[in-house]
Amino acid sequence: MPKLSNISDFNFLKNGFVIIFGSQPSNVCVYDYNKNQIKRFPKGLRNQAYFNPHFNIVALAGFGQLSGDIEIYNTETMEKYGELCELGANNIQWENSGTYFYVSTTSYLKEDNKITMYDYCGRKIKEEKYKALISSIVYGLEEPFVELEKPSASVKTRKEVYVPPHLAGKGPIRKTYIKENKNNINKTNTEPKKKPQEILENLKNLLKEIENLQRKLKDGESLSTKEMNLILREESIRNKIENFKQ
Repeated sequence: MPKLSNISDFNFLKNGFVIIFGSQPSNVCVYDYNKNQIKRFPKGLRNQAYFNPHFNIVALAGFGQLSGDIEIYNTETMEKYGELCELGANNIQWENSGTYFYVSTTSYLKEDNKITMYDYCGRKIKEEKYKALISSIVYGLEEPFVELEKPSASVKTRKEVYVPPHLAGKGPIRKTYIKENKNNINKTNTEPKKKPQEILENLKNLLKEIENLQRKLKDGESLSTKEMNLILREESIRNKIENFKQ
């Protein structure tokens, strides 16, 4: 095993350990206990690695002075499931099944604090904001992994330059936006032309059902895989409703 420099994170796994090292973009490598390299992830701007309880998925994040980018990989196939950005965030915790994770933004300034829940494909499930948040923790026993439906299109991500709360509003803020391909820009012509009002009502009913499921989730109720997959269709359904209004 070669001598490594600028180590930013180190974690033990079931059959080895992972190290993030080198200058940015950094290296992320997994070694066995004989110090043989067995996996190497693509380079990126990250300094933290968060494995789910089953060690089959990892979230690689660039927190602190980095951009807040988070990439999710399958640790066996090295497939990249998704990516997102949480500016100002500083911690990730996986829930007990390893299917969803929480991104926490805590601050000594006690402003802009929140916890956002995502699935392992990078789709946002819900978000809770707090006036002050010192820390967050996930507790409970390990649960079976739940495989979700993969998104049919790339998740749209927007990045903005992070500004500390005490500097907000002082001078112009330069913003950068990253836009991904949209496969659902205008789907009005793909919908059946028969009984459009009936289609619209069905979409609105689905949206009401999703909102009801989100309330249950907020109250701590457990949802089935089918119900969670329905929640993930919220953005698509809202887009279809908007298309009907045009």
